[in-house]
Amino acid sequence: MFDFIRNRAQALQPDMVECFRYLHRHPETAHHEQNTNAYIRTMLDRFGVRWEGPADNITIAVVESGQPGPVVGLRCDTDALPVTEETGLEYASENPGVMHACGHDAHITLG
Repeated sequence: MFDFIRNRAQALQPDMVECFRYLHRHPETAHHEQNTNAYIRTMLDRFGVRWEGPADNITIAVVESGQPGPVVGLRCDTDALPVTEETGLEYASENPGVMHACGHDAHITLG
């Protein structure tokens, strides 16, 4: 079982890195995350995950087991902070004065 999980994680790694770096390069402040959510929706479509979009800046992924029982919700914040990035990373923010200094880019990627 652990080999299956490790192999699956390794197979997903390139997509996860791509997602994280894209989101880190394109941060948006609270209530303005339209492009972020468009990207999230593209990724969900790519992986065949149904989603609902009650607003341009809100995306709800819907993953159903097909079995009755409890429901689990996982919330991933998508907003960035009004901070100028000075990391020098090759995937540093391209949006002046806005940065994912809070880790929400990782929350979205792992969510």
